[in-house]
Amino acid sequence: MDYMTPEGWNQLSWSRFDPDLRGNWTLRLLPHYAAIFDIREPDIAAQSCDGWLNSSTGKSRYCRFRDLDLEARRRIQDFIKNYEGVGIVGPSSMIRTHFGDNLNSCIALSRTFQKRGHEKKSLRMPVYKAVFEYKYRSNRGGIGSIAYRMAGAIHLLPELDVQQEHFFSYVPPKPNKLYDLPRDLADKLADRLADDNSLSISSTIIHPTLVIDKPKFKDLTCEKKIETWQNIYDRNGVCLSNPVKDRSVIVIDDLYQSGTTLWSYARFLKSQGATAIYGLVCVKTSSSTDNK
Repeated sequence: MDYMTPEGWNQLSWSRFDPDLRGNWTLRLLPHYAAIFDIREPDIAAQSCDGWLNSSTGKSRYCRFRDLDLEARRRIQDFIKNYEGVGIVGPSSMIRTHFGDNLNSCIALSRTFQKRGHEKKSLRMPVYKAVFEYKYRSNRGGIGSIAYRMAGAIHLLPELDVQQEHFFSYVPPKPNKLYDLPRDLADKLADRLADDNSLSISSTIIHPTLVIDKPKFKDLTCEKKIETWQNIYDRNGVCLSNPVKDRSVIVIDDLYQSGTTLWSYARFLKSQGATAIYGLVCVKTSSSTDNK
């Protein structure tokens, strides 16, 4: 899965921007970020000597610059700094097979550490800790800090058209669920971004309501989860509070595990006429058990 640089990852594992003795500069990025850099900074990318080249390991790409002025260097450093705070979540091969490009792009603010002895390391990361406290200890004090981080990260969604109006939604919660983190975050983000002139966010939230029983997903394989969600949507088991035809929707989720819930909902929204779907996730788990 393409997933890079969330909270807790080492900057050097995905980016380098260094000068040589002659004053030339080399920018090294993971492939997904190289593609984003071309979109975000096309005029700087066009100044590279030979375009993007593959590293010897094939795990990263690099390009070289001569006579790179101070402003261009600052913009490259800003690009790296901005994307240090999020991880790009791409589809696994299984997800890509079932869903294609139903989700335009997705970012996560944090990730978990699943290796033995690393559990406390995850809890030291502010976003993961706030999610953990909300979901498992009914402590909702950290939701404001998550919303603040998410508000700053929306601009980093690859392919997001800042000229288009966007609507918030969230993955369908269980019926009559009193507290739901994705739903509460959607409410807070809509309020927080109402006066943001750099991004057009509608105050109308697309609320999904699950109107039929949903089985427990914990012990289901990914294939079975996809089948189950599709059956729910085929039976009109989810009702939307507002139409999404010709609209762009940003879907909030708290945990991205296998991705089946988020991608299934994205496909449903596309089937209802949405033009673009983006994922904004609190935490991407590192567990592989959901991918079987």
